[in-house]
Amino acid sequence: MVAVTARVFGVALGAVVLLSAARASADDVRRSAASAYDRGSETYLHHEYDAAADWFELADRLAPDPLALEGAVKAHRRIGSPAHLARAATLALRLRARASGDAGALRFADETLAALAPIFGRVAVRCGGCELQVDGSVTDARDLFVPAGDHRFTARWTNGSGGATREESRSVHALGGSSESIDWAAPPEPRPSPVTALGPPLESSGARSPASASSSSPPLSPAYAIGGLAVTTALGTAAAIVWFADAKSGGKQLITEAEQTHRPDPALQSRVDNATHATVALDVAAGVAGAATLITGLFFTRWRGDGPPATVGLAPLPGGGLATVGASF
Repeated sequence: MVAVTARVFGVALGAVVLLSAARASADDVRRSAASAYDRGSETYLHHEYDAAADWFELADRLAPDPLALEGAVKAHRRIGSPAHLARAATLALRLRARASGDAGALRFADETLAALAPIFGRVAVRCGGCELQVDGSVTDARDLFVPAGDHRFTARWTNGSGGATREESRSVHALGGSSESIDWAAPPEPRPSPVTALGPPLESSGARSPASASSSSPPLSPAYAIGGLAVTTALGTAAAIVWFADAKSGGKQLITEAEQTHRPDPALQSRVDNATHATVALDVAAGVAGAATLITGLFFTRWRGDGPPATVGLAPLPGGGLATVGASF
């Protein structure tokens, strides 16, 4: 029983370490968002509304917050050009969708839309995770306003493994107060590679025959718990790689470029957003795998050397890699 507890404790400790790293990463994002919001407030007070709008939008992308969105809307309206007013209306739509429990933010969004929506055309796009461009510029909005006139909407999908890119475009003639929707079907996702067995199971020298096994013994080999630990570690490692390679470094690069040019890089912003979402998904998957491994090791595993034969195989990892999972007892 002591040996079982020690092994299960090791699995649980690994999951806790991975989740602690995820929380530290989230704290870094919040600090970056707060810094961007402070810069937005500073530039707004100095009447540098173009820069202020960029800072407020960056703060909201890093850590969604109604105050950051309100600041961006106010800055765009201060600039007053058709493109900036259309962006203000678009952000007001986003604020309204989020502010169901915030009466002040909801009132601000409704007042903004009442003033601006009749001037612009509204276009709702559904494209299944595409990169969307309007008149050649990448946008993060899927429900947006555009100035009256002709516009070109382009959706691009890239194979996650770096394969070919598919692209579709459509022209839209917008009128003040008009509303239109565009529906694009996303290409099918690539199917994951199946687990490939290297060979027949490796029998342990002390394996008992099925007839001599006790009916009260736990049914699973320790290989399952070891495999679960390997999967949990792989997911946590993938999350760390995505975070440090794209999300964290990209966020710092966004802030650096914004300080130098006062202009965000939409493509880089999209990459940071995707990397942040991927990191969260991998962290959640690692937590689920760790919990499943803990339960399996504690309640369903036969830890003595009389378990069924262990197997050796290949398991796919995030990013296309393979890990060898196997053990003998």
